[in-house]
Amino acid sequence: MVIELYAEPAVRNQLYLTGGNPFNFDLIDLSPNATGTEIRDRVKREYLNLPPGKWPNFVLGNHDRRRVSHKFGPQYVDVYNMLLLTLFGTPTTYYGEEIGMLEGIITWNNTVDPWGINYGEKDFLAFTRDPERTPMQWTGGYQAGFTTGGATWLPLGENYTTVNVETQTNSVNMSTIKLYRKLAMLRKAPVFQTGNLKAVSTFVLVHPCLCSPELCCIHICASPPLSLFPIIMLYPHLC
Repeated sequence: MVIELYAEPAVRNQLYLTGGNPFNFDLIDLSPNATGTEIRDRVKREYLNLPPGKWPNFVLGNHDRRRVSHKFGPQYVDVYNMLLLTLFGTPTTYYGEEIGMLEGIITWNNTVDPWGINYGEKDFLAFTRDPERTPMQWTGGYQAGFTTGGATWLPLGENYTTVNVETQTNSVNMSTIKLYRKLAMLRKAPVFQTGNLKAVSTFVLVHPCLCSPELCCIHICASPPLSLFPIIMLYPHLC
């Protein structure tokens, strides 16, 4: 059973001992300008507190927290997908992060989240969870391909005509969803199955593989080309 619990690793991971599989929300709480060192420390803390033989379940976003594109900026979506999909453990992706969905524009007239409504028109935007809950953007067509029916519960994102699964899949260029799929395939490499992680500089994370001559470097930066792909290098002396 997967369990939601916002708690320190030493407390949260006690759930493994009762048959549970708790989500790890530590990455959700990263600062907006997180460095490789901060990320390394949070991930290592989880690894060190795992009961023997257990498996971490990392999460970067969910229905209650702001989207990656809002918190870190849309230019960092690919970078954080790289991080999530190269960590040892089970990655959980909130819908839309695989295409870099932006948050929806919510007004008092179309908000539906009771949590936000309870704070009234003046303050609801600080508490509503509606912006990260807008319909999945499948296509650039009617209702973003989400439904063939009428009005949706929440409004569509304004960029659904360009940021959607169909457009990104058919693009001749690299896209967020294409990168996501490549990363999913890349997870089969031994270098991502060891739980080893090092921060070699403020913005560079390294996954050394102790069982094969592989080293993966991830540059936590929005500028190409290093932000686009993890780099697998054959440097046995660095392992």
